[in-house]
Amino acid sequence: MDDSGNSIPINRKKHRQLLAALLVRANTAVPCVQLINNVWGEDPPRSARGNLKTYVSQLRQRIDRIETSGEGYRIRVGEHELDSAVFAAMLRRGLRTLEEGRPAEAARTLEEALGLWRGATLQDTPLDGDLALTHTHLDEQRLTCFETLMDIHLSQGRHTEVLARLYPVIGSHPLHERLWGLQMTALYRDGRCAEALAAYRTMRARLVEELGVDPSPELERLHGQILARDPALSSPAGLPPRPAPRRPAPRAQVDAPVI
Repeated sequence: MDDSGNSIPINRKKHRQLLAALLVRANTAVPCVQLINNVWGEDPPRSARGNLKTYVSQLRQRIDRIETSGEGYRIRVGEHELDSAVFAAMLRRGLRTLEEGRPAEAARTLEEALGLWRGATLQDTPLDGDLALTHTHLDEQRLTCFETLMDIHLSQGRHTEVLARLYPVIGSHPLHERLWGLQMTALYRDGRCAEALAAYRTMRARLVEELGVDPSPELERLHGQILARDPALSSPAGLPPRPAPRRPAPRAQVDAPVI
C-alpha cells in the first residue's frame, strides 16, 4: 500500500518475487546475488544482474522506498507497516501473556493476530531460493498461533466453536498431529466419542501411508484416554498438555499475512 493506504498492484511475477525478497528482509541490505537466487533460483540467466537492475528501476516507479545499498538493495519499512512483523510481535505478546496466567487476554491478542492474515503465504509469488524457507516459517508461526488459541478455547469449554474452526485447517494440514489431537479432544467433550476415535484411526492411517510412522506418544496417550473415558479429559479446566514438536510435514499453502 502507498502512504494513503491505497493498494499498489504488482502484477509481474519477477517483480513480485523481487519485492517479496526485499520485504522479508525489510530495512536490511540484500546482496544482488541473493536477490538473483530468489528471483531466478539456482540457474539464473547470464543477463540476471542487468535484468535485476531493470526490475528494481521499474519497482521504484511505483514504490519509492527501495534504496541502493553497497552491492545490493534495501527497502525501507516502518515498524508497524509490515503485516508479518506485526503478526510476529502479537504472537510473542500473546504467548507471553498466556505464560503469565492471563488466558482470556492472550486469546484476544492471538485472535487479533490471526485477523491480520488474508490470502495465501507470499501469495502468487514463486518460491525460488530461500523464499521457500520464509514461506514455511510463516506457516509454522500461523499454526502456532492458531493451535494455542484453540487450546485456550478448549480450556474455556468452547469445544463446538473449536471443531468448526479446526475442520478447514486440518484439511490444509492433514499430517499435523497437534491439530488432530485438538479435534479428538473437542469431539470427546462434545459427546462424540466414536467420532473422536474415528479421527484417530484416520490420522494414524495417513501417517503410516504417507510418512511410514506411527502417531506420536502424546496422540496415542490421548487415544487411550478416550478409550478409557478418562474423567480428566472431560474437564475443560486448564490447558491440555502440549505434545512434543510435530513431525515435519509436506508444505501446504495456508492463509498468511500478505507482505
